[in-house]
Amino acid sequence: KLFIGQRLGKVPDSVVSATVARDLARLQKTLRLKPSTTQRLLDLDLRNATDLERSYLLHRLQILNIPWGKKVDTPASAKGTFHEYWQLQWAPEFEINIVEASLWGNTVEAAAGSLICDKVSRETDLGVVAEMANQVLDANLPMAIDPTVAMLDTIAATTSSVTQLMTAIPSFARILRYSSVKDIDVEHVVRILDGIFERTCITLPMTCSSLDDEAANMMHKHILAVQQSVKMLGNPVYIDIWQQTLIALVNSYNLHGLLAGATTRLLLDEQIEAAHQIQVRLNLALSYGADPKAAADWLAGFLHHSGIILLHDDNLWMALDVWLTGLPELDFIRILPLLRRTFGQFPAGERRQIGERAKHQGPLATGVTPAVTEFDLESLHWDPQRTDLIIGGLAAIFLVKP
Repeated sequence: KLFIGQRLGKVPDSVVSATVARDLARLQKTLRLKPSTTQRLLDLDLRNATDLERSYLLHRLQILNIPWGKKVDTPASAKGTFHEYWQLQWAPEFEINIVEASLWGNTVEAAAGSLICDKVSRETDLGVVAEMANQVLDANLPMAIDPTVAMLDTIAATTSSVTQLMTAIPSFARILRYSSVKDIDVEHVVRILDGIFERTCITLPMTCSSLDDEAANMMHKHILAVQQSVKMLGNPVYIDIWQQTLIALVNSYNLHGLLAGATTRLLLDEQIEAAHQIQVRLNLALSYGADPKAAADWLAGFLHHSGIILLHDDNLWMALDVWLTGLPELDFIRILPLLRRTFGQFPAGERRQIGERAKHQGPLATGVTPAVTEFDLESLHWDPQRTDLIIGGLAAIFLVKP
C-alpha cells in the first residue's frame, strides 16, 4: 500500500543545504512567514516595513520560479493602493527550485537579480521587457534596474511596432502609479515613457487603417489598455495628446467598425465631443447605406461590455431599432452571431432590462422625434394629385418614366 503523508517535514539545521535555501530560511524566520502546505490569504500593508520586505521576498521568489505566493486581485472593499494580497501555499517540490536558483547567486536577492538580468539581456520584445521592469521594481532589485532601463531605452528607440509600444505603456503606467508606495526612483522610466507615448499617438491612426477582424480585435484591447493607463496617470499633457489622437483615429480613413465604435464611445464617455457630434457618428454608422457587418462591428465596439447606455439614450435606442428592422433577412442572419456575442457580454441585469424595453417599447424621451417607419407612411393621408406632381418632377430629374 502507498501512504501519502499530509504533514510537512523539516530538515535538521545541521544538514548541509544550498546557500539560497539558508538565506530563504533566515528570511522566513525574520519576517515570520512560516511555510505551510495549508493555503492562506496574506494581506500586506506596504506602509509597514515588515510587510514591505515580505512583498519583496514573494516577488523575488516568483522571479526564481518558486511560486510560494500568488498575487491576487485587491478586494472591492479594500481602500487605497497600499495593500497587496497574496495566496500562500508551500509545496515540497519548491526545494528543487531553490537548488536550481542557487546557480544564480548565494542569496534570494542576488539570485533573483542575476536571473532577471540574464532574461532581460536576451529579450527583444518591448512589452515583455517593460513587464520585467515591473518585476524588478516590485522585487526591489537595485542591481537589475540599470540594465533593465538601458534595454528598455534601446528597444524603444529601435522598434517600429506600434503594438509593442502600446503593450509597454500599461507596464510603465503601473511603475509610475505605484512608485511612491515602494519608494522607487523612476526618472529614467518617465523619459522613456514620454518617447513611447508620443510615437504611439503619432502613428496610431495610420496603423489602424485597413485592419482585418483579428487585428482589429487585438488593437481594440491595446487602445482600451492605453486609455486606462492615461486615466491612471492623470497627466494633463498625456490626456490632451491622447484625446486629440482619439479624434484623429475616429476620423481616419478605412477604420474598422469595431475601432470606430469603441473610439466613439470613448469620445462620449470622456465628453471629448458634444452629444450632437456623437449622434451624427451614430446615425452614419447605423444608416441604411452602411454595410451590415461594419455596422454590427461598430455597435460591438460602442457597447463593449456595457449596454446600460441603451436604457438611457433614446436616440441610440431609436437608431438601433430602425437599423435592425430595416435589415434584409439574409443580412440579419449573417450578423446575428456578432449581435448575440455583443449583447451576451452585458451583465444579466442589463440584458433583462433591455429585453423588457424591447418587449414593451418604452416611451421615448421628451424632444426625441420618432423615426418614420413603413407603418407611419401607410397611416398618412395622401393627396393623390399633389403626389403625382412630386413623382412627375422626380421622374424628370432622374430621367425615368413616372
